[in-house]
Amino acid sequence: MSRPKLIIIPGIGDRSHAYTFFAFAWHLMGFDVHILPFGWIYPDARLTVKTEEFLRLLGGFGKEPLHIIGVSAGGVAAVRIFARVNSVDRIITVGTPFKDFPDLKNRLLADSISGVREDLSRLSPGRKQRILSVHGLYDQVVPVHMSQPKGVRTLRVWAVLHALIILIALTCCGLRLRRFLRTGE
Repeated sequence: MSRPKLIIIPGIGDRSHAYTFFAFAWHLMGFDVHILPFGWIYPDARLTVKTEEFLRLLGGFGKEPLHIIGVSAGGVAAVRIFARVNSVDRIITVGTPFKDFPDLKNRLLADSISGVREDLSRLSPGRKQRILSVHGLYDQVVPVHMSQPKGVRTLRVWAVLHALIILIALTCCGLRLRRFLRTGE
């Protein structure tokens, strides 16, 4: 029996090597895990170009159902992909900004955040329920109120500070998140 495919999209630094531990943990939970950076390190890149490049990468996975975990800025990319690819079954975002930041210097992220609101508005209520947005008690990078878009499921983890929220969500809450990806509960 084949394992369900799980794509992890790192945040603004595109540090895929930092996610190898999480990939291993999720592999132990039964997933075929792939870490795919979106390309945030190219802040002046055009959003449409980066999105098309990422969609081409996903095309290599065929038509079988995919799951995506987007971490921080990676969650914005995950929602954009989810809105465009029917084979993406469920996604989880962790500490993801869904509202504009004042003075955001990364144009690619700023354009993505603006576009993700439109993407969410086009999704049916049922499709939105296939998104789980994870946030902490306090996040100094992405304020909690910015990571809870209307119509999607939310989960609060009992952690503070951006990096710790990500760590706790992807490890200690792993079984809860796995259940959401597998069954929608």
